[in-house]
Amino acid sequence: MQSHREGRTVLSSIFSSNSLSRLSPVQPCVPNKNTHSCQAARKLEYTEKRAERKENFPGNMLFFSYFKDLVGREVTVELKNDLAIRGTLHSVDQYLNIKLENTRVVDQDKYPHMLSVRNCFIRGSVVRYVQLPPDGVDIELLHDATRREARGG
Repeated sequence: MQSHREGRTVLSSIFSSNSLSRLSPVQPCVPNKNTHSCQAARKLEYTEKRAERKENFPGNMLFFSYFKDLVGREVTVELKNDLAIRGTLHSVDQYLNIKLENTRVVDQDKYPHMLSVRNCFIRGSVVRYVQLPPDGVDIELLHDATRREARGG
């Protein structure tokens, strides 16, 4: 969308004045007393927002503490893409990311490319189910923890 006037190239207006008014203005950076630069102020603000988001998901802590007790036990993790991996639980974090050792695929005919995988990291958001060993489940402890979580403390 260019027009030529008097030997100069003038770009015609792409936005109308109404569409420009809808654009949000650029937020000025104001360093606070703890930071000496705009970049440090933005990083501090980002860190504070991440901390707030972590506090908004206390339900994960119930499962996190439960899975921590199962470290060293054999579990089966079924993923959202229907892949089921059995292995020894090495570690779990607050996002319910799981590390497995000595892994093997439950359906080896369907996933032959996974036969050589011995250790794996599984992102918590792709987990559908975690199958626990029957002797590793303390039903009363789970019921009590669930009741406490439902009451909010």
